[in-house]
Amino acid sequence: MMVTFSCGKCYYCHEGMPTWCVENLPVQMMGTLPYGGIRLHKGDQDIHHLFGLACYAEKVVVHERSAVKIRDDMPMEVACLLGCGTSTGIGSALNTAGIEAGQSIAIFGCGGVGLSAVIGAHLAGATVIAVDVLDNKLEKAKELGADYTINASQDDPQVKINEILGHGADAAIEFIGNAEVMLKAFGSIRARGVFVVAGMAPITAMLNIAPFEFFLGKTITGSVQGDIVPQVDIPQYVDLFLAGKLPIDKLITRSYSLDQINEAYDDLQNGKLIRGVIKI
Repeated sequence: MMVTFSCGKCYYCHEGMPTWCVENLPVQMMGTLPYGGIRLHKGDQDIHHLFGLACYAEKVVVHERSAVKIRDDMPMEVACLLGCGTSTGIGSALNTAGIEAGQSIAIFGCGGVGLSAVIGAHLAGATVIAVDVLDNKLEKAKELGADYTINASQDDPQVKINEILGHGADAAIEFIGNAEVMLKAFGSIRARGVFVVAGMAPITAMLNIAPFEFFLGKTITGSVQGDIVPQVDIPQYVDLFLAGKLPIDKLITRSYSLDQINEAYDDLQNGKLIRGVIKI
């Protein structure tokens, strides 16, 4: 299967943090293969490679460091979820937040990535609180292991989390990319708690946080692709799925053929999907 690129040579790659690779961002921003070059064309028009992969095609050219070997008995229509979003969610909970058994975590945003975090945190043995504004997504979160759900259009999550736990959560992760929601998530953690920003807000968005919060020992950090090491973590996720411990297949709402890809994006935009899979 395919994941985003890491060079294997920079400081972050040598430190075992390939998702922070200094070569990765230019690849993503330029829409080329690593170290430049485009292999897809329509007549004289170049077709750029999303994340250095361009994998909505029957055949693709990828760098060897963008490939991960997985077990032959893993269904590809499920394995494809691990290329980015699902691994990002699981990794944000397990790696970035470092959630452990007996701890509590609030997950803000129950789309495909947030629900993956629910699965990961539940696997770790944490008390999981899922927050969203759509009841159908909260129902799915409950199915995937959330112990409590909060509809943020009806209740203040910060108040409700304290009511549920008797204090703030040990960790919170925001997957929406909304600065106001980030403030709510940060306010929902206890002293010495960790808040992880995983949602991508507009580049001009700002957070207005009272400095006093940091005298409570709170931490804010970001997560890129769940801080996973793809060649290590993804095969482990595959093993867990095949052992029945990581039910990521339940994230798939519908499958599409390649010529239905525009319909798939419309369904995603209109909130009809948790995860859609293109079967090539």
